[in-house]
Amino acid sequence: MSNIGAGIYTKLTGNGTVAGLVSARVYPLILPQKPTLPAVAYQQVSDGANEGTTSLHGQWYQFGCFALTYAGAQALANAVEAALEEEPGVGWKSCYRIGRNDDYDVATDSIRVTVDVRFSIC
Repeated sequence: MSNIGAGIYTKLTGNGTVAGLVSARVYPLILPQKPTLPAVAYQQVSDGANEGTTSLHGQWYQFGCFALTYAGAQALANAVEAALEEEPGVGWKSCYRIGRNDDYDVATDSIRVTVDVRFSIC
């Protein structure tokens, strides 16, 4: 079973559009205290079991895209989605978005767009 967290970090920080927005401010699980924004925090939500007769295995990750403005958070979320979907990364065969929502984050006094992504792993 693969944990693709390191591949996610490499994929996002190596993408020109995402890196142009956040530099290397891509964090597993939580943002640091008093973070510089915009930034991304990602976490594994579920490690689904194999289904049926296929050898595919899936993992569900959630990406919190934080920015000081609504437009900034939307732009970052769009960039994260595009970076993940452009080609497979280290540890996964394909991925697709399964949900997205907007929120206000009290801890950082910022806008957060949360993107849920399902990764197919062989």
